[in-house]
Amino acid sequence: MAMSDEDLAAKHRISPEQLRQIRQLRGTSNEAIEQAPESAMRKALRKLAFPDSARARLQFERLQTLGDNGKTPPGALARAVKQCDAMRGRAQPRQRVAGMPAHGALHPLALVGAAPGAAPSAAAPGLVGLAAAAGLAVQRWQWLGPGNIGGRTRAIVIHPTQPQRMLAASAGGGVWFTQNGGARWDPVDDFMANLAVCSLAIDPVNPEVVYAGTGEGFNNIDALRGGGIFRIVGGNTWQLIAATKAFTAVNRIGVTRNAKTILAATPEGLMRSTDPARATWAKVIDAAMVDVKCSPANSSKLVAASRDGRAWYSNNGGATWKPASHATPWDGRIELAYARKNPAVVYASVQGADNAPGGELWRSSDGGKTYQRRSALDADGNPAPFLGGQGWYDNVVWAGDPTNADLVLIGGVNLWRSTDGGQTMAEISTWWDGRSAHADHHAIVAHPQYNGASNHTVFFGNDGGVYRADDIRVLGSEPQPPFVAGWQELNNNYGVTQFYGGAAHAASGRVVAGAQDNGSLALAPGAGSDDWNSWFGGDGGWCASDPGDAQVFYGEYVRLNIHRNTDGATTDDVERYISGQFWNQAINNWDWKPAPFQITTPSRMLRNCMRAPRVRTS
Repeated sequence: MAMSDEDLAAKHRISPEQLRQIRQLRGTSNEAIEQAPESAMRKALRKLAFPDSARARLQFERLQTLGDNGKTPPGALARAVKQCDAMRGRAQPRQRVAGMPAHGALHPLALVGAAPGAAPSAAAPGLVGLAAAAGLAVQRWQWLGPGNIGGRTRAIVIHPTQPQRMLAASAGGGVWFTQNGGARWDPVDDFMANLAVCSLAIDPVNPEVVYAGTGEGFNNIDALRGGGIFRIVGGNTWQLIAATKAFTAVNRIGVTRNAKTILAATPEGLMRSTDPARATWAKVIDAAMVDVKCSPANSSKLVAASRDGRAWYSNNGGATWKPASHATPWDGRIELAYARKNPAVVYASVQGADNAPGGELWRSSDGGKTYQRRSALDADGNPAPFLGGQGWYDNVVWAGDPTNADLVLIGGVNLWRSTDGGQTMAEISTWWDGRSAHADHHAIVAHPQYNGASNHTVFFGNDGGVYRADDIRVLGSEPQPPFVAGWQELNNNYGVTQFYGGAAHAASGRVVAGAQDNGSLALAPGAGSDDWNSWFGGDGGWCASDPGDAQVFYGEYVRLNIHRNTDGATTDDVERYISGQFWNQAINNWDWKPAPFQITTPSRMLRNCMRAPRVRTS
């Protein structure tokens, strides 16, 4: 039995209200909080002081577009596009790869006879010419990694008959492939015209045809702009589907069972194409769409959802749609999943109003026409906060067991599992333990040979990269958190970490960098690309090196909170905040420095770093 809120708050010397906020924000349980180390509690408490501020980030990004007069120069974007086109035009015409001139790029799902770990991008001579035309001499660049950290992974697809061949889509690093089940990843094409890949889909009739949707549009924040849908149409050619180039984001791609119809969930609406060339698209739902799913059994049946609390169903291949009904209004982003055992069952993971109490789970028994709310209670009988207060950002639901329509996995900050159709839920990952799956889940995909008997393997995409569980039944089977058994990290040369800033010490050669949801990282001189270490967790931002002391490095957490490391960024610096707040051991909580909150020994590099504040979200 978990400790009460009052007793657990007293143990960590925080208020019960702070405890409840941490539980909701991190999408976790009292059991996990009870076992959390002091360092994890510090990060969680720091997040409470400065919660995600979506509108503040949007305003900050808008400010970046303004000129010295406080206005956005008219026609700035059009001029930038024209200049970009002119630069491309100066290069000699070459074969088109993902909309860019290149030679020799290889189809990642056609490399059956190639050596494991082959890197087609590095071997493509045309890419060297393109890079030189852009002012980059490829031969002078050295891959530093990290190949052991990973990054925000929005989609995974697996070849249906050759499961060792997989593709993963990174929000900032493009599409990567593996031929050995994740033992090594390599980029499909580093010079793809847009590397913000958010969605992937394999043609169910011809698995050599793959669609890649670019751009994130779940809430217009923590997002990178896209440039349409790309398609692999043969042995060695990526093509931009020209009719989709205006799609600013492609959150999900759905291909019907018969492969005749493809749909794209975009901020501009739900788009549909039925011609083989995908040259013609029609808007069939006028809303900011975040999800579309095709029935695994019937090409006529589909479901779709928006980011403003609405869902629809179709019985004619997506040509027309009707709104779904439910007893109480929905709010925010919605993710849907057909039950593979019984496609009449559809699950809906609903963000909920103000993200409280951490998400809602609904279930339909009539193919998505009507939904009934599930209890979704944790082991103590409380509403499980499975979306962790940020269902707009990380929200995914899976019901792909062919033997059990009541087995459901839901990912938010952590992963939760239900074996009774969502009435009760159990936490099966622990965000603060590196042996478990990384936080913030976006994709759940079953092994093609998953049968609910001899094979229970499932893959997961999250802010930490790609993870594998050989048996989803044993995840979370420990008597208490942390839940680490059964998890396997697959970030082997998967170089998609999103860096916001970096620095290096000129004399020692040590490199430091701040990454989205992967903290402040460091690479020792002479170390390999798989040898990066973390010296501060959570979110990383700008970094600086003290030019006069090779042991001193500075990093940034959310809201320009500066921390300092004095051991050469080799270990966690125990979060020595040197901005307005610091961790006070006497009270086991955050405390304020006396005004004026000055850092007494900043170097010139640190002062330069602090001149460029950033507004960050999870």
